Amino acid sequence: MCRLFGLIANKSVDVKFSMLEADKPFRNLGSTSNPAGWGIGWYENNKAKIFKEGISAMASEKFYSFAKDVRFNIIIVHVRKSTEAPPEVNSHPFKYKNWIFAHNGSVNRDYLLSLLKDNYRKELKWETDSEVYFYWIMQCIEETKDVIEGIKKSLIKL
Repeated sequence: MCRLFGLIANKSVDVKFSMLEADKPFRNLGSTSNPAGWGIGWYENNKAKIFKEGISAMASEKFYSFAKDVRFNIIIVHVRKSTEAPPEVNSHPFKYKNWIFAHNGSVNRDYLLSLLKDNYRKELKWETDSEVYFYWIMQCIEETKDVIEGIKKSLIKL
């Protein structure tokens, strides 16, 4: 199972303790149990940013640098255990416009793909069910013009 770490704070903070220094730091999950890539998403000057690699967080100097040096008030970190798609191209999180999404679990990719309109299908870059799920949620939010109603709609069809 993939692992997610999310943080929302009222000021910029670092995640050094949680990622590197705790008794069981999040980075360690990226060794044997979740070796299929990692990624981080954050907002910088109100703009969504992501960085991800298809290698273990334990093997990544970039992971260490992000955990040690990055300070933001919204941060999402994902360490991946691949179920289907290869890690090199399918690490989370995903970004669309100013939205960031990471997911833990499985959904029926083909079914959700059949519900996506062409403009969302064209946005797909990877092979994972989570990315299709993300675009399905985005499509529902944009169709309803309401975040809560869009998310509700996206869940009803699952």
